[in-house]
Amino acid sequence: VGGDIERMDDLLETLIEFADFAQPRASKVPLEEKLRTAVKEISEECAKRQARINWKGNDYSREIRTDEAQLKYILRNVLLAVLSQAKVSSEIDIEVEKQGCVAISYVREGARVASIAHYLSAPSSSPDENALPLRILLAKQLVERNGGRMTVDQSDSERDTVKMEFPIA
Repeated sequence: VGGDIERMDDLLETLIEFADFAQPRASKVPLEEKLRTAVKEISEECAKRQARINWKGNDYSREIRTDEAQLKYILRNVLLAVLSQAKVSSEIDIEVEKQGCVAISYVREGARVASIAHYLSAPSSSPDENALPLRILLAKQLVERNGGRMTVDQSDSERDTVKMEFPIA
């Protein structure tokens, strides 16, 4: 019961934080720096799931144009959603693939949960909409409000890759 109450409290805080966001106030934001900060913030959760973060090399440290507070929210919630779906003791690969594009790749935990791709492509009239992961839906909404887009690539049978693209500053 304690765990369920903690989970509900966490989801309520996520909703309240989302409700406080107004129209994005775009500014130049260093994407990779904010991404690394978000990973540090969830390090305790990573330890609980015994997940390792792998940074793939790149030279894309330019800035994007987005609302900084909303970007922080987006990155944290996408990382937490990926972490909850990643196989225990697995690796999560993070790469800033090109200017303004982040790819987060992970091995999904068997049949325990559906792929995030299912949630991103679910029609709004779906009868099981109540089961959608709140963190992903809210993050996707903010990515789009900030002029970006979020997709999931499932071309590899074992790995899902969440991609977020933001406007370049």
